[in-house]
Amino acid sequence: MVLEENKDLAQKINDFLVQYRKIVLGILVCILVAVAGIIVWFVTAENSKKTSVTNVEKIIYELEDFKREDRAKNPASEDDGGENEKTVSEAVKEAEDKAIEELKTLGSKYSSSYAGFRANTVIAEIYFQRKMYEDALKFYELAAKAVKNSYVEGVASFNAAACADELGDKEKALAYYDRASKVENFPLIPRAIFNTGRLYEALSKKEDAILSYNKLLEKYPQNEWALLAKSRIIVLTGNDKQ
Repeated sequence: MVLEENKDLAQKINDFLVQYRKIVLGILVCILVAVAGIIVWFVTAENSKKTSVTNVEKIIYELEDFKREDRAKNPASEDDGGENEKTVSEAVKEAEDKAIEELKTLGSKYSSSYAGFRANTVIAEIYFQRKMYEDALKFYELAAKAVKNSYVEGVASFNAAACADELGDKEKALAYYDRASKVENFPLIPRAIFNTGRLYEALSKKEDAILSYNKLLEKYPQNEWALLAKSRIIVLTGNDKQ
């Protein structure tokens, strides 16, 4: 009885497949095409990611290589601070300016990726070394936006805060240090928290400063920045029983 029922079921399935074979084949083809499309998309996206990073790193490598060659040709320029230094500096500056323009294009093209982070970070570093803090801040901000929710966002945010600090924009510096302090796995979290306390002090927000310092003591009691935070709490409260 069971055998007959199984035969009937098998016959029905076979009849269905024969009757609707074109539809079934069409569905299978659609599934295969969709799967193939997904695979191609992933492969293409991965290759594009590798290409974007390669393009950025090529520019960075060429710039650093030029600087190494320049130093090799002018070994005394780093020590004597003479006329030779000015010539080398101009040569390097031209190379940096060229790299900046190329990296700006790639930073814009890959604005939401690690490649964009690298491009904008290198631009920001060049501007920071030139003490062009406003420009450096702009590109550190772009670098942070390119890698949201990753630990390197903390790097860009921390550096953006340093630029704002140099510009005397305490509120913006505070915001970026606070942002950096909340990025998971960022290694400079204790220092970022301490800087929020320092800036609250500079803004005459004593209670907020104490809260920041206490937060640092609670989360990272053995860190050197926590020891500094403790000393600041003593100064602010006049209480050495911490």
